Parts: sequence; C-alpha cells; structure tokens
Amino acid sequence: MSSYFDLSKLTDELTEQTTQTFPATAAALGYPTPLRRTFSEDDLTEESDEQPPAPRRFERPSESEGWTADEGTQRDALWKVLSDTAKTELRRDDLLFLRLVRGFRRADGERKRCIIEEVTTLRARYRTTPEPPLGGSLSPTDFHRAIWPTEIVGRDPWGHLIVVERVKDVDFDRLLEMPIDAVLRLRVQALDALQRLSACQRKRGPHRVYKCVFVCDCEDASYAALARRETVSLASAYARLTERMYADAVWRNVVIDAPLVARAAWRVVEPILDAETRELLQFVVCGGADPAAALEEVGVPRRAFPRTARGIALADVIAGGEQDASEKLDAMDARAAPPPPPEPAKSFRWWPVQLFLALLLAVDLYLVASRRSLATTEVAAVDALDAGALAEVEVDSSPAEEF
Repeated sequence: MSSYFDLSKLTDELTEQTTQTFPATAAALGYPTPLRRTFSEDDLTEESDEQPPAPRRFERPSESEGWTADEGTQRDALWKVLSDTAKTELRRDDLLFLRLVRGFRRADGERKRCIIEEVTTLRARYRTTPEPPLGGSLSPTDFHRAIWPTEIVGRDPWGHLIVVERVKDVDFDRLLEMPIDAVLRLRVQALDALQRLSACQRKRGPHRVYKCVFVCDCEDASYAALARRETVSLASAYARLTERMYADAVWRNVVIDAPLVARAAWRVVEPILDAETRELLQFVVCGGADPAAALEEVGVPRRAFPRTARGIALADVIAGGEQDASEKLDAMDARAAPPPPPEPAKSFRWWPVQLFLALLLAVDLYLVASRRSLATTEVAAVDALDAGALAEVEVDSSPAEEF
C-alpha cells in the first residue's frame, strides 16, 4: 500500500513538473492547468481577475505590509513620549500612526513627535468641537456637492481609488467667503471618507489599500480665480494639512492640461527634485485623437478616463455610507474598457507632389532667365564689336578724303 502512495506522489510531482516546464504539451495531454501564479508590476494587466498589491517604491513598505521591525522600533520609542491626547487619537486610528511613521521616515524622532502631536491635536479638536456655521442654509453635503465637488471614477490596477476634482466645477466665489478652518474641516471629512472607502472589502484583491490617485483636471479652468490672494492662502493651508494629516496616503498626483506657465515651471524644477517627488506628480496633456492614452501611461485605466467615465460623487459616499459605494466601484471595475478610437484614414498627401512641381517650376524659370541673360550679354557684345569696327573704318577712311 505504501508503494502505491509513493508511486501516486511521484506521478503528481512529475505531472506538476511537466505542466510547468512544457505547458503546451501538458495542455495537449489533458493535464490540469496549475492555479498558482505570480504578479509583478511588469506583467500586470487591467484585465486581471484580481488586483495585486502595489509594489514597493522608494524603500517604503507596500500598503499591504504591516509594521516592519524598524517601524515597530520607532513606534515604541514615540509611544513613550507622546501625550495622552495623541495616544487616544492613535488608538482610535492605528493606520494614522503607521502612515505618519512611514510618511516622515526620514525625519528625526523629535520632529516626528511634533508632527504627530500637531495632527492628533487637530483631529481631537475636529472630533470634539461643534462644526462652525457655514453661512446661510449651507450644509456639509452642499459643500461637497456644489462648492468643492469631488468624484471617484474607479480604481487603478492595484486597487487605489481614482479621485477626480475639476477646477471648472469649484465655486470659488462661495468657497473663498467661508472661513479657512471651516473649509479644512470639511475637506478632512471628505478625505476621511476616502480612507474608509479604501479600507472596504473589494472583490478584486483582499490586500489592504490606503493610498489614492488624485487627478486634477484644469480643462476650461478660470485662472483669474486661481491667482487670487485668498485662493493662494487657502491652497497653502490645505497643502500643509494634507502633508501632515494624510502623509503616505497619495499614490500619485496627476494634473491634466495645466496652464502653460505651470508646466514650464515644472520643467525647470523637475531636474533638481528627487525621484520620489517626480514619481508622485505627473503633468499630462490630453489632446489628439486619443486623449485617454496619456493618462493610461501614468496608471489611470481607460475605463476610468475622467472626462468620459461616470463616477460616484463623494457627497453620496459621505451621505450613504462606504459599503454601498464600494459595491458600485466593484461594478465599475468589472466594466469593459472602451476601445481606443480608430486611427483616422490616411488620405493621400498632395504636398510632396506640389513641392516637387514647384521646385521644377523654379528650376525651369531659373534656366529661362539664365538663357535670356546670356543672350542679352551676347547681343551686347556683338553690338559693341560692330560699333568698334565702324569706328575703325571711319578712322581709316578720313585721311583719304583729305587728299
């Protein structure tokens, strides 16, 4: 009996080796196809039935990984010197602690402690104090839907939410009338909703995801509103808030059709930036016959092209809950990507023929002009010779007439 089991085990091993080494032969012989497979950034395709974890970048652990040994050491050292308020907030959201340690991994211990204290104090204030009045009958839902609308158009191949904000849809007149603290609090509400939505269970991939792809579409934007002093002040405060409170929460920032001045400035600054910063910020121009191709190169699938895909309003996520939105995103992930537009028919190009004929005409005119010039020169020379001959004849005949 033992010999039978040994023979069966050996047969299974040989079958597995044959299947791995000679897949075509194994398929022809009817051997079962192995279910094991591996994923990498190179062989990842949008049509995969599972979203693999995002790869490591710039010496940072992947989102799917927990605390590493080095991060655990930093966590324990920071925990000993943090205030009770900070500890309370970090117990409520342990992912916040992990993101802060990873986001500021290059900072020293004291700077990390100061940043964590600042972030947790702000979170505690937002959580325990009542919301300031927004003015009139304006509600938080109105803010997220009409003043600063945000939309989620799908997920990228690694499961990151693709969040789109269109500059032309932002109501700057009403936005700049609000207190900056009220705007920041509402944006924290929106970004926290994105974090909760990212943590929801997905059909394609069980790994943890907490980063997002943020797309800013500048098509038909009012640059006069962007250049206002109030806009610059709000943007500075918002950038400082997101840099600290949502550290390591961005997979990539994509700016579509930015003003020419901004793109020129980026070209000047880009060479002196480190590779990580250049990877996090991408300027894209969507033009030509296939505008979605440019975004596809930076990781935004064609089915999630912001100008054609119908997404989920973040206001609906905040009002209706994250689970319902996650199910809608699963359905959006399953939809087929629209095919690229067909290449335009190549019409016959007449300009080379026209250029060739023009060159022939120019050469012909040049030759005609040269011949005419040569003929004129010859006639002038003959006339000069005739005039000289007549003069000699007159000189020779004058003495004879005197005699």
